[in-house]
Amino acid sequence: MLAREELNVAREKAQAEIKTKHKQLKIQAFSELQQQKLEMEMKMQIAQMELMERRELEFQQEKLPEKDITAKEMEARMLLERQLAEEKRKTLSAPLVVTTVSVLLAVTAVQAPPVVTSVSVPPVATTVQATSLIISTSVAPVASVTAALAAPWQHRSL
Repeated sequence: MLAREELNVAREKAQAEIKTKHKQLKIQAFSELQQQKLEMEMKMQIAQMELMERRELEFQQEKLPEKDITAKEMEARMLLERQLAEEKRKTLSAPLVVTTVSVLLAVTAVQAPPVVTSVSVPPVATTVQATSLIISTSVAPVASVTAALAAPWQHRSL
């Protein structure tokens, strides 16, 4: 019986060793599986990052012609704005010279009103009538000068 007990103990030890080795193999297989899974996840992440980089590069390459077109449009617009500003400057300076000359001509063309030294007013006329006579003779030239001066401002606002 002793031999039988020894055999049972030896068998139990062998079974325990087999179970332990089986557990170790399972753990090792699980670890290897986990490691493979992690490697696959890393490869997937790398592939996704490369895909995103490629897409971004393609997107940037597609945008290059649009950026070139936009830059060309902006340059053309700036050129047109410069030309417009130059034309406005020329337009505004030309009438100013013309109007200055026309005002000078108008001022020189206007003759000074005759100086009234004596007014022959019938004795019935009052001093108010004499004053209105003097004012009416001096208002006409001033009105023509005022009209000549107002003309350039009207031309400029157009």
